[in-house]
Amino acid sequence: MKIQDIIGSKQRMQIFDIILEESCRQWCDFIENAPERKDGRGFAEFFYKIFSEKEQEYMEGLGVRYNAMEKQFEEITVLGKPALFHDMRIERDSVPKGLYLYEVRSDDDGCGDPVQIAKGIMVNHYGSIITREPIKLPPDGYLDIDPEKDWNYAGGDCRTVKEFQKTYPPVKKKEKEQER
Repeated sequence: MKIQDIIGSKQRMQIFDIILEESCRQWCDFIENAPERKDGRGFAEFFYKIFSEKEQEYMEGLGVRYNAMEKQFEEITVLGKPALFHDMRIERDSVPKGLYLYEVRSDDDGCGDPVQIAKGIMVNHYGSIITREPIKLPPDGYLDIDPEKDWNYAGGDCRTVKEFQKTYPPVKKKEKEQER
């Protein structure tokens, strides 16, 4: 982590301030039990450790979304079709025309399984997927999936949106009509 990276981002600066205050509280709460903390030595290392552990959590809490064109994905298969998966939220406007972005919900049981696909997920966000074909969602907008049958991590080698576009060009109209 470089301080220049943090200063250059309004969101990271906001998170930096929050975590700095949290670190100060944690440091000071234990001064009575750790007198070596009284002179402040070691605080910077303590802070950076907490920052590296908590930054991603706070970014998610702020509703931060990432540019699809700047991220590394995992190629998977969803509903028998190729897709790119990332465990973060992706900015819809960063997904190129001809590709489709969906968010995935994890189960309530805490097993960490993907169980639902929608345009947007607020609770139990599991990740985001990008597909080359639209996924037909039911009228309520939430498609329940079976993680054992509908989700497969044994995908291909695509790691970026550009690789995915090259490997899986957009579906042509005639091809779409034949699938129906």
